[in-house]
Parts: sequence; structure tokens; C-alpha cells
Amino acid sequence: MTQAALAAAIQSAIAPLCAEIAELRDELRRRPPVPANGLLTLKEAAAYAGCCEETFRRHASRGRIPDAKRIGGGAWRFTKSGVDAWLGRCAR
Repeated sequence: MTQAALAAAIQSAIAPLCAEIAELRDELRRRPPVPANGLLTLKEAAAYAGCCEETFRRHASRGRIPDAKRIGGGAWRFTKSGVDAWLGRCAR
């Protein structure tokens, strides 16, 4: 096999992986950063999860999101790890 043919074979083998890495990188860039205290508001958690606030609130009120806490005034707080766990269960 010539060097050019080998290079072409390697390129065609890694092209799908490069595309997948680019998609994952773009998805991470679209997610908002997690605050320094590690707690997300309902709006932040819903944006991080990529769903609307009402859907996220409904799942939280039904106890489906780990580490979801109601604080004064009916506001919610979520941990990134709890949202990630919920997303992991949804992806299955």
C-alpha cells in the first residue's frame, strides 16, 4: 500500500469520529456555564438540559430529578450532577 493510499484510508476511517467530536463540542458550547456555587435555578437547569422550564418544573415536582430542592418562595434549585443524572436516565 502506498503512503498516499494509507493516508487516504486513515482519513476515511477517522472522518466519522472527527464529525462526532465536533458535534459534541458544539453541544457543550451551547450549554450555559454552571454558577460558581454549583446550584442552578429552574431557568438555568432547563437551559442546561435543553428543555423548556415548564417541562423541567413538572419533572422536578414529581421527584424525577435528583437533588432538586424547593427553597423559599417556591423557587427551585438543582445541582448539575442531579440534572446530568436525570439526562442520563432520559437518554436510555
